[in-house]
Amino acid sequence: MSESTFFNYDITIEEAVYRTSIIKSYRGNPLIEALPPILSREDLLKLMASYPEIPDNLHKLPKEIRLHLLEDAKSFYQPIEKSFTTAQDFDILLRRGYVGRSPLLPEYRKEIREKLANSERLQKELADLNDNTGNTTSGMTIVGVSGIGKSRLINRILSFYPQVICHSMYQGNPLILKQLTYLKFDCPPDGTLRSLAINGLQQIDRLLKTNYYQNYSKGKRDEVINGFLHIAAIHRLGVLIIDEIQNLWGAKGSRILLNFLVKLSNDFHVPIILIGTPAAENVLTKAFRQLRRGTGNSDDPVWTPMKISKHKSEAGDWEIFIDALWRFQYTHKFIKLTRAVSRKLYMMSGGIADLAIIAFIAAQKVAIRHEAEEINIPILDHVWNNNFKSMQDAVKALREGTPQALRKYDDLYIKNRLSIENNTQVFRQSNAIDPSLEIDEDQNNDEKTIKKKRAPRKAKREREYKGLLVEIVTKGEENEVSAYDALKNAGWIGSIEEYL
Repeated sequence: MSESTFFNYDITIEEAVYRTSIIKSYRGNPLIEALPPILSREDLLKLMASYPEIPDNLHKLPKEIRLHLLEDAKSFYQPIEKSFTTAQDFDILLRRGYVGRSPLLPEYRKEIREKLANSERLQKELADLNDNTGNTTSGMTIVGVSGIGKSRLINRILSFYPQVICHSMYQGNPLILKQLTYLKFDCPPDGTLRSLAINGLQQIDRLLKTNYYQNYSKGKRDEVINGFLHIAAIHRLGVLIIDEIQNLWGAKGSRILLNFLVKLSNDFHVPIILIGTPAAENVLTKAFRQLRRGTGNSDDPVWTPMKISKHKSEAGDWEIFIDALWRFQYTHKFIKLTRAVSRKLYMMSGGIADLAIIAFIAAQKVAIRHEAEEINIPILDHVWNNNFKSMQDAVKALREGTPQALRKYDDLYIKNRLSIENNTQVFRQSNAIDPSLEIDEDQNNDEKTIKKKRAPRKAKREREYKGLLVEIVTKGEENEVSAYDALKNAGWIGSIEEYL
């Protein structure tokens, strides 16, 4: 397995430094007391934000130099509200997951030995585990369109914690332990449990300079799986993070792998974080739709693109993001961000951070090379028509926000919503910019003019929704399928149990 499947970061290994917690259930547990202190919102902002360094004389430098420096803007990261809540949820998940797992507790060691003793029973449980038994698996799911910043945010959060903590002495008593606070790697493309276990063993070997992979990989599947469980228990794995979980879509062993993760969380008390695009919803079982219950947080695990505020006086996620990004201009002339340019960039990106940064950098390259030396609407139009050709249809689908447009793209369409009304509301309010905003903005446009433009489009979309439902029902009748079953099979109707 190539190491490219692993999270590319500098491994952090630290000697344990213990801090007594004011939280009673955390006291006396070296696994928790060795973690960094709980951070305030202000401290999180300082650690999460990533702003490229700009030379004092930047705007006087030759354009050839500035074109090179412009690449630094790719390292830009601006936390938004979702960033803070996710960072706090992760910290709670990690610490609470260690409660009851102290290496000083002999009963925990006994429990783990019993869990690993009978591999045949384990495999039978993986095959028979019912996805609808109401598991309250500890962890979280993060589902969102590509480029929205899911993996990047998690990687920044993980950088707050040493991945390996070396214990040698606790409260005057010997404690020889290398604690793994987290493992993160991509879901194996073949979706097999053996591949997942091998990925885990390989990464542990890379971190600890051990040879667990060599010892277990040549055995039968059950031996490899048990080997990973055994090693994860020995090193007190804190959180297991699986990215690109949509790789399970169509994989024969997807249900077994997900059942294994449920088992790992419930029986071995290791919280699980799953990250994926909307296509992941095709494989996530009910057990993993309940993952966020483990954090006590009721936020929707579906990440939608940033919203743009309708009024100048409001400052939402988009405004916070674009105001911060706009500071990093490498053109000869620094210009003030206008509402027209902000809306244009939103139209080009659909509220997706990565696309906005790409558009911002591309526009500056055009300006610098052609000596226009400032970012304006014509240059952004040029970038949209030339640099964004391959992405235009997908961005337009995001702006349209309808199921018909979004279902063309597995990475955009999120089908498991309560109803068509909820689906439409989520996309239109969260990530769809009104088409009236695409025109060159006249600062004197009032709300009445915009509302007039919206009315006929709204009526047209309502007719499209009704026509789509009629089409689904009609095709169902042709195949002797009831209207209810036809709509359910098409993803418009879901069991209420999935959302409880």
